[in-house]
Amino acid sequence: MSSYIDEFQKCSLDSRKSDSSRLLSKYPDRCCIIVGKNDDSDLPDLEKHKFLVPSGLTMSQFQYVIRKKIRCRPEQGIYMFINKKLIPITQSVGNVFHENKHEDGYLYIRYTGENTFG
Repeated sequence: MSSYIDEFQKCSLDSRKSDSSRLLSKYPDRCCIIVGKNDDSDLPDLEKHKFLVPSGLTMSQFQYVIRKKIRCRPEQGIYMFINKKLIPITQSVGNVFHENKHEDGYLYIRYTGENTFG
């Protein structure tokens, strides 16, 4: 599990709902995403966990953004999960968001890594 996501979800549901609805009304073409590292992952943690992502971006493009933010080495693979399921990286962020968002209006993504080429 991700400790940041767990801490974020301890805030009241109403508070999280109002926050996400405020953001989505201000930026209707974006998706509210919370990204956290799996606790057992050897990858670095993110400094910033909240993202307001354009819905037209593909999940592979968003994964690239996360790789850059954590300064992932080229030989390390990064895997992103929603509800313990691997994310289809060819889909758009908007589709994944609308299919998997939490009732509070956020999409929660956990990432983990593994050495794949070395």
